[in-house]
Amino acid sequence: HVIHMCMSPEFDHLAILVQSDESLHLYKVDISIMANKSNEFCYIALKSSQISSTIQYINETIQAMTDAWEDILLKIDRKITKYSKDLPTGLTVTDEFLILLACGKARPELQSLLLDELTASGVKKLGLSLEISYNSIRRFLINHIS
Repeated sequence: HVIHMCMSPEFDHLAILVQSDESLHLYKVDISIMANKSNEFCYIALKSSQISSTIQYINETIQAMTDAWEDILLKIDRKITKYSKDLPTGLTVTDEFLILLACGKARPELQSLLLDELTASGVKKLGLSLEISYNSIRRFLINHIS
């Protein structure tokens, strides 16, 4: 179990104090190659930080998109649930949509739901929101990865 570590002022040796079952051991490790390659290590650390930031940004953007989708789906679900409560006994929302698909005709209530509640502009707004999010991620990646 490592108790303490410290680096020499010249960054060429590392002292490690380790405790085993009944004794302490001091190890001195030559890390002069690391001191000679400090610019390379700095570059790797910088790139690692950039990658971590990019991953965090993408995760936050995806979370925001997910939240937006959930909000929209919740609104649609509420409207369909409200609609389903007004259906005649024995008829389900699925039945309504199957009849519309098979026959090309909808009951006036379903037609009202589709035209007034679930509007084309609402669907277009959803598509635009997703496109903006996609372009935002794309621009960010192009600017920060290249």
